[in-house]
Amino acid sequence: MPLGPIMRLDLEKIALDYIVPCLHDIACYPGNGTGYVRHVDNPNGDGRCITCIYYLNKDWDSKLHGGILRIFPEGKSYVADVEPIFDRLLFFWSDRRNPHEVQPSYATRYAMTVWYFDAEERAEAKKKFRNLTGMTFFHKSLLKIIQGISVSLWLPSMNHAVMSQPLQNYMGPHSWPNSVV
Repeated sequence: MPLGPIMRLDLEKIALDYIVPCLHDIACYPGNGTGYVRHVDNPNGDGRCITCIYYLNKDWDSKLHGGILRIFPEGKSYVADVEPIFDRLLFFWSDRRNPHEVQPSYATRYAMTVWYFDAEERAEAKKKFRNLTGMTFFHKSLLKIIQGISVSLWLPSMNHAVMSQPLQNYMGPHSWPNSVV
């Protein structure tokens, strides 16, 4: 059943006013038993509120390849195991409600992650970061890339009207590519 026009407008307003799409990351696990330890995406109020993971693994067999995402829902006695099968899209809260890990992977495993931000919490976190370090997030990210610690990919076209302004506001004045291939 389609959303009514009033509900649709309310949802659009909430999304535009409070949730800002931001960081994109593409992870590649090389398949030599590599995983990722149990963690929370936003343990300290950095603004991330929703984690979205899209899996890119054709013909994935978790019994053979491993690489399961295990989520430990806060306060629950069970875990949720999510197989990283092709074309699966997963959403969960980024805060302490959903600690998670990637179990060892024995085949090359790809996932694209997008974090959506609470605009108010993100603005406060950026302010605290600037006050503590004197650096913007862009400078910190550039420093990490130069040091070889991590690489994040900015995927949307900066010319796309919906994405351009929020990302430019977040990253500051820089020249943007027309698209990423």
